[in-house]
Amino acid sequence: MAKKPTKHVRFSAFIKALDSADSTELPKTKKGSQHAHYTSHRDDGQSSSRRVPETRRYTHPQPYMPKPRTQVHPALTYGAASFDLRCAAPGYAAGYEPAVFPPAAYLRLTTPSLSSAWDVTVYPQSSRGGYVTVLDVLNALHLSLRGHVGREEYEHYSGFSEKTRRQILAAFERRCQTRSSMHSYGGEKRSGIRRVDFLQDRMRLIGLAPTERADKFVYYVS
Repeated sequence: MAKKPTKHVRFSAFIKALDSADSTELPKTKKGSQHAHYTSHRDDGQSSSRRVPETRRYTHPQPYMPKPRTQVHPALTYGAASFDLRCAAPGYAAGYEPAVFPPAAYLRLTTPSLSSAWDVTVYPQSSRGGYVTVLDVLNALHLSLRGHVGREEYEHYSGFSEKTRRQILAAFERRCQTRSSMHSYGGEKRSGIRRVDFLQDRMRLIGLAPTERADKFVYYVS
């Protein structure tokens, strides 16, 4: 049986072909062209030309980071603030500065820790400029959380968990015990449960965060 003819390639000729290819420059392309051309020779002696796309450096697109419509005062920024909501707001110079920028004529505050029925609307009280200040926010939250909770309201917003109700009552007892005298303790206990007791042990404001609405902010407690 006759063997099929085999094609022999000399290694030295292959090396020379590589050297020749390395030293050959691609023809320059016209201005505005994105491809280069090169000519290859086939075994039948004919030549063919095709386009070689140029390699481009790929860069990852930058994610879109929308800027909030308003900026919170540094004293109220989430993670930086620390105010005991059981106490009246402390008086200090920064307290009279706008709570947000641009300054707002009112703010609506909500929290995931309480019912939306207890959201707070803050109006200017300590500024002549007609804008809400840092003190306005702290005082409004303090006064709102000092609100009394009636029996029907307590039954409605404490939920159906007996464990949650016990935790609220325990927070109420601890708050009464923080009074400096027995007279204050007795008076506080007779006043009954307040909204702040629903926060249980999370009675410290840790800051505000903006929402999609320019006038609405979420306040967080810890």
